[in-house]
This record gives sequence, C-alpha cells and structure tokens, in this order.
Amino acid sequence: MSPAYSFAINRHWPLIYWARFLYKYWGFMKDSTDLSPATRSTDQLDSLGKTRDRADAEAIYSIYKALQPLASRRLAVVNRALREAIQKIWQEPRMPKGKDRIFSHNKPLDFPWSPNARDLYFGNQADPAVAITGQLVLEHVTPINILVNDLLAKVAEADCTEEKFFELLQAEHRQLSFVVLTKEDDNALTRAGLKAAGVTGEGISVWARYEAGCGLKEEDFLAITADPRFSAELVSGRG
Repeated sequence: MSPAYSFAINRHWPLIYWARFLYKYWGFMKDSTDLSPATRSTDQLDSLGKTRDRADAEAIYSIYKALQPLASRRLAVVNRALREAIQKIWQEPRMPKGKDRIFSHNKPLDFPWSPNARDLYFGNQADPAVAITGQLVLEHVTPINILVNDLLAKVAEADCTEEKFFELLQAEHRQLSFVVLTKEDDNALTRAGLKAAGVTGEGISVWARYEAGCGLKEEDFLAITADPRFSAELVSGRG
C-alpha cells in the first residue's frame, strides 16, 4: 500500500469508529425525549423516529463522503467500512425485535423464507435434534455491494446533499430488503454467480436472482407466520 493510501485511510478511519460509536452508544449521547419510539411501517425495517433516522443517515453520509475518493481503489479496509456503515448503523438497529418476531438472533419470522428454510425451521421445532444452528442465512435481496455502489454514486454527484442521500437510503430499504435462505440455497446463488450480482434486464423483478440461482419463484417464499404449520403457541413456548 502506498504512503498516500495509508495516509488517506488513517485520516478517515476515525470517522468510521465515530459512526459505530454513535450507533452503539446512542442512548448516552442523546436525550431520550428527542427520540421517537420505534414504529412499524409497511417496510421490513422499522423506523426509529425522524430524529434518530436522520442522525444515522447523516453519520453514514459522512463516512461515504470521506471514503468515496478511495472506493475505486478496491481496498478491503475501505470496502468493509462502507458495508458496515450500512449494516451496523442503519439495518441492524431497525430489524424487528422481540422473541415473538425473531428466530436465532436475526431471522424475522414475518420476512419471506424459502421452502427449504421453512422446512428446516419447522423440522427443528418438532425435533430439536434437527440441526439448524448456522444453517440459515439472512440474505440481502439487493446484494450489499450494489447498495454500496448506489450510495457511492449518489455522494459523488456534485449536487448531493445530506437530504438527497437520506432519501436514497430510505428508498433502497423500502418494502422488500431481506429473505431467509438455507446455506444450501445461498450456495446455489454463489454457484450461479448471483451472490453479489443482480439479474439485469427491462422489467426484471428482485425475485429473478432466486429463480435463476435457486429455481425459486416469488410465490415459493412465505413468512413463517403465514405457513399453515405455524402457531403462536409454538413461538411463545420456544426457549
């Protein structure tokens, strides 16, 4: 790595850690009366209120603005920072919360699950001996690298403002953002060369990746809570 690259990374790295600090310790940095309670929308991710949403978007904007000149260098440390800014500051805090909505830390029961994922879930519920640990994947419907590139392109525009960046960040996370797959499903996407790439073409839907890579159509995906095998008692009794 050249001295110039090293200098640039060292110069901007504190921004990355500042943003992660903001995410982790937000409750200590803002008066709780300034923050609206989490509210459920029609989208998969929850809003944390206008104040928190804008502040988190501004933190991500600052990171992207600082690192955008380095992004074309494809440096691993920069790419990781760009991905984690989205995942740690925006996505993870806005995931559904609560034992009745989540399985295994970050697999929401009301997100679309593939048939294999649902079979594995209900198989484990019926017989805990059925191995499920590490066998499920929360998968970005739009690959994370495409989302990163969209946001980088926005901050590179001469007229980009924090407000325009915030609008794009919200738009990228409207409606469908994630599905739950098995490791086998996920590996099929990788073998098809679609783990980090979309299927392009006019009129192509976000489900085209799964049909091309896994042989799964939109109607094959179903929330656990919409599966006939589901019951609220099964969830409430889960340890």
